[in-house]
Amino acid sequence: MELTEPIRLIATDLDGTLLNDNYEISTVIKDAIQRARQNGVEVVVTTGRDRASALKYIETIHLTDTFIGSGGAEIWREGKIIETISLTLDQTRWLMGIVTELDCGSFVDQLPYTWNFGNRKYVEMYLHVSDAAQKTEDVETFYHPLPNKISIINEPEVLAEIRPRIVERYPSLHLTTPFSHILDVNPTGADKGTAILHLAALMNIPASQIAAVGDSDNDIAMLDVAAVPFAVGNAVETVKQRVRCIAPSNNENGVAWMIDEILAANAKIKR
Repeated sequence: MELTEPIRLIATDLDGTLLNDNYEISTVIKDAIQRARQNGVEVVVTTGRDRASALKYIETIHLTDTFIGSGGAEIWREGKIIETISLTLDQTRWLMGIVTELDCGSFVDQLPYTWNFGNRKYVEMYLHVSDAAQKTEDVETFYHPLPNKISIINEPEVLAEIRPRIVERYPSLHLTTPFSHILDVNPTGADKGTAILHLAALMNIPASQIAAVGDSDNDIAMLDVAAVPFAVGNAVETVKQRVRCIAPSNNENGVAWMIDEILAANAKIKR
């Protein structure tokens, strides 16, 4: 890989990318992240999870200070929340009405908490990726403060019916499908791409010096703004079609491979 400018910021997705299928970050990847930082390359985890659900992973790689969560709706810098974008009250009420009407499960990101609500069959399918979520049966919980992401959980064919209903009523909301049974609904302007550009600007890093890696369609906005986008080998086909490079899979330390490719390319520029 050849670069015209050095990469100074790497944005990496968490589930299916940084984590292997056993929900672990390998020692190989941890060592690679350390090498990146030693060579002046910042690494930021950019995930659909809220910070509480990601914390046990980002703590092990010492990346708790700078973090993008809830699919881009929350940005953390120096351990503090610097931006959060919320759904409106009307949007929240209408979306939770859909959850109730169609007997869906849901996760609702509402700083500082994440809640699970609705059909337990669907909630329990994904508690492993939102294990900080507290249970509530009171929809009024979500109105004060307003949430910055609602994840609707049901069968893929049901989600396929819900999506156009949302688009028709609220066309500017950001919709992604990080897992087959989940439809994530983010506020207008809250996506991983917008968030990483905002964070990079605060770090005085231009878009031309950003690399990103992911595996699912909630990563596309981030990959589209990165100068050097990667997909891991297990990524969905729509993601692979948007990138310049395909790394090994999440079970084959793909992020470590990507980091080493970038460090080698950066070194060529310096020579």
